[in-house]
Amino acid sequence: MIIVDDRADQFLLSPDELAGALAEMPRCPDAERALDNARALGQPARMNDDALPKIGAPATRALASIGVTRLSQLASHRTHNLSALHGFGPRTITILREAMRDAGISFLDDAAATGSP
Repeated sequence: MIIVDDRADQFLLSPDELAGALAEMPRCPDAERALDNARALGQPARMNDDALPKIGAPATRALASIGVTRLSQLASHRTHNLSALHGFGPRTITILREAMRDAGISFLDDAAATGSP
């Protein structure tokens, strides 16, 4: 455990000691494997493809309030219902729609319009 003094800029460990402590921390094997694979392919590391994109704190909290914490959970919702939530506007819907398209999923009303299941 790293203990921080009551002043945020003063650590009880020197920078070298802190770096050494961090280097010795155990790592998650799945995370390490994902990072190694991404490096080997020359791609940015994506730890969770089902994570919500950056949409702002109010919109993220609004989604959490209706039980949506992962991108795939949005496939059971309609855009007009989400637009009524605090923090949701056309830009938020567009960001989510693009992320869902990249993941191969869509909102209920988008799927109905295209005839997709």
